[in-house]
Amino acid sequence: MMCGWEISVGTSTPTVTSTLDNNDTRFWDFSWHEIRIYEVPAMVDDILRATEEPDLFYVAQSMGNSVSDVYVVEDGVQRED
Repeated sequence: MMCGWEISVGTSTPTVTSTLDNNDTRFWDFSWHEIRIYEVPAMVDDILRATEEPDLFYVAQSMGNSVSDVYVVEDGVQRED
């Protein structure tokens, strides 16, 4: 068990799953729904694997909040308010 807080900062660009260079214009051709499909699950899985914790708190604003809401609804992830 970890003491204190572990902070991980995500991004809304396809950095986790992309094989494209960020100078390639196709790198920037994505939607917020694709962020939800590929990036959010990859970030959550990586964080849980790295911390060896069973769950995490997801704090977001703006598009990050929209993406997390879709993730919660579509995947049935439990949220405690």
